[in-house]
Amino acid sequence: VLPLAGSVCIGMSPTMVPLFAFSIIEKVCTQHPEMHLQIREEGSAALHELLTSGRIELSISPTRPDNEEIIGCEVLSEPVILMYPRGWKIPADASLQDLAALPWIVPRRPNSIRSIVDGVFATASLTPYVIVELDSLHNVIETVRRGLGVGAMVAGAIQGDLDSCALQARPLGPVPPMRSMFLAHRRSPSLSPPAQFVYEMLLDVAAEARGETPIAKAAH
Repeated sequence: VLPLAGSVCIGMSPTMVPLFAFSIIEKVCTQHPEMHLQIREEGSAALHELLTSGRIELSISPTRPDNEEIIGCEVLSEPVILMYPRGWKIPADASLQDLAALPWIVPRRPNSIRSIVDGVFATASLTPYVIVELDSLHNVIETVRRGLGVGAMVAGAIQGDLDSCALQARPLGPVPPMRSMFLAHRRSPSLSPPAQFVYEMLLDVAAEARGETPIAKAAH
């Protein structure tokens, strides 16, 4: 395999960094050390703007590609769960009304997880009792970790906290809402060879996360 050189700039939602970024960094550093990789952590609205304006070549975000200017595919779909601090007791039979009355720590709009939380309660004509709004999902998690309220998150973003029991989790409502993630790029111009390599590696990481055989390995 000829080594690839050149810059690739990809953007991803902050919750996707633990799953995707480090695997991609490792693959680029070991297989194509001449490449220059840039990873931008942004919310979905900012990622869409960066992609359409050509300032990033690839994005992983909750924004569904429009298939005209932006093309791509769904790579992941995860349930959004209620996270709450260690030591808190929430009854197993708690209703949506009970959950709405809890003190909520949420990301500011526009944010895909915030939209899902608002949507879950709106379907039952409820509004969550929001006490704090933050820009950073990491700070939302940290505020809940400190015992100041409850929040919503995808399990992958808090797996370490769940494993160490720093946080607890339960379904958010009777039917867990799902958040989809899409790997996208502009239709034109076509991806550069380095960007194509990163694109295929991202598909492989997503396949492994879904418990499937990675495409690149299956092809060899």
